[in-house]
Amino acid sequence: MSFLENVINGKILWGTPMLCCIMLVFIFFTIKTKFIQIRGFFDSFKDIFFNKAKKSSGVSEIEAFFTSLGGSIGTGNITGVLVAILNGGPGSIFWMWFSAFFGMAVKVCEINAGLQYRVKYNGVYHGGPMYYMERGLNGKGKMLSKVFCAATVLVSFGMGNIVQTNAVVASTETLFEVNMFFRVAAGLFLSILIYRLLRGGIKQTGKISAKLVPVMSIIYMLLCICVILRCYNCFSDVVKSIFLSAFDVRSINGAVTGLSLKKVISTGVSKGIFSNEAGLGTAAIVHSGVDDKKQSGLAGITEVFFDTFVICSLTAFALLSCEKAGFIAFSSASPMVIARMFSCVFPEILSRIFVCASLIFFAFSSVLPWGCYGTAAFEYMFSSQYCGVYRTLFALCAFFGAVLNVRDVWIISDTFNALMFIPNIFALLIIINKKMYFDDKKIIKSVELSF
Repeated sequence: MSFLENVINGKILWGTPMLCCIMLVFIFFTIKTKFIQIRGFFDSFKDIFFNKAKKSSGVSEIEAFFTSLGGSIGTGNITGVLVAILNGGPGSIFWMWFSAFFGMAVKVCEINAGLQYRVKYNGVYHGGPMYYMERGLNGKGKMLSKVFCAATVLVSFGMGNIVQTNAVVASTETLFEVNMFFRVAAGLFLSILIYRLLRGGIKQTGKISAKLVPVMSIIYMLLCICVILRCYNCFSDVVKSIFLSAFDVRSINGAVTGLSLKKVISTGVSKGIFSNEAGLGTAAIVHSGVDDKKQSGLAGITEVFFDTFVICSLTAFALLSCEKAGFIAFSSASPMVIARMFSCVFPEILSRIFVCASLIFFAFSSVLPWGCYGTAAFEYMFSSQYCGVYRTLFALCAFFGAVLNVRDVWIISDTFNALMFIPNIFALLIIINKKMYFDDKKIIKSVELSF
């Protein structure tokens, strides 16, 4: 596993050269779309929250939005931000924002491509990268779509399930000591629950996400704001540290500090991509199921904005403010650090309960959408009659996530993330020059394809 961690993830797939190429591609999409993330920012909010929903056999636009947002909001928005600060310092937050800003344009393009090349059968729309790879590349993308689907299934088992369910069980360690009996019992409960919920498909997941994601997000954001206000004297210093350490001119004075600055940039960019999933193509899968011919890809702007610029930023500001005020120390990525952060405002037992609940809800809100992504990919490869096999395997992964050590799963998932990202971006680079056009306001509306 050290080979994967130190060579594949560290120097090839998610190394500095790869991350530089990613950012160049992200900037290209932004220029190609004439900075759609700025032009379409307010239209994005209006389309999601003020668009009248109609009854249909598919998901509504608001349900698709919260399902996709729930898939990207996970434990990475809490402990992941802490890991970014530990590995890359405060400056990594700036580069997280940097990648998220340009990632908005990519997410708009992939959602729109999904809408353009989606298909309709059994009265329901189906779409995503596998469909626009096959249809948008004139049939030459069939093999590419299969690689993407295989990687999607594997990532759904790993990062989308095992890692998240492990975080659910690990979060209880803030309240009491966890033994193997508890892990087994929790694993069985989660497996059965996830299997039953996934049987309802994307429609049921959309309804759950539309209720769960906004409530848990608002509560979490309000409590982070309470922590920031408690340490308001340190807030200006925190903002300065984020920008100064992002552009630390001392890095030119020697190899050691130079490597440090490179670590800051690579950590921020990679965590930003992993957090909002821009470029992975997952948002296109769920948004393609919206039965609305007027829908556009602008929802991707709002998703990235809430995930990275709101939730991740509030977590970072709260952590850094508490650290500056001396309430916490960045010793590890344990949930106990987050609990101590909230304990500067609330009693410690309430802080531990809240952190436990937050990690459970954030993790669970991510598991269900990833189950839907994996189901869509599995269905594309094998047909819908075998979806029950996938749901069974996905439920078993939830059990293993509860009882196993998942450090190696993170490394493997990062590898398969790249196998989703690379073919998706390659296909989009071709499609954006072939079919996707942009006017002054919005992306072109979807083109319905049926068989």
